[in-house]
Amino acid sequence: MLEVLGFVIGIHLTILLFASCYRVIDLWYCIGKHWLTVMARISIIAGTILIFYFLSPGAFQEGFYAGQVFFACFHVVIFWLGRLLVAYMRHFP
Repeated sequence: MLEVLGFVIGIHLTILLFASCYRVIDLWYCIGKHWLTVMARISIIAGTILIFYFLSPGAFQEGFYAGQVFFACFHVVIFWLGRLLVAYMRHFP
């Protein structure tokens, strides 16, 4: 049960971290006003992830790692291969 909980929390925190990193791109036009909040959010989420890395029990930790790796791979496959598929499909009327 701890592995499943770790897996879900790992996915959730990784989604939050990726979204916070993309926030830099989204707010680039006004990053001068929002850089402190963006960096604080990234730091807080990264710190939470590090706390889970070092202070959680073994079964939870394995699920946590698996959740993070799963979402990172899922993100790469869906985002980048999806973009390649869209670019490929533009060649057909």
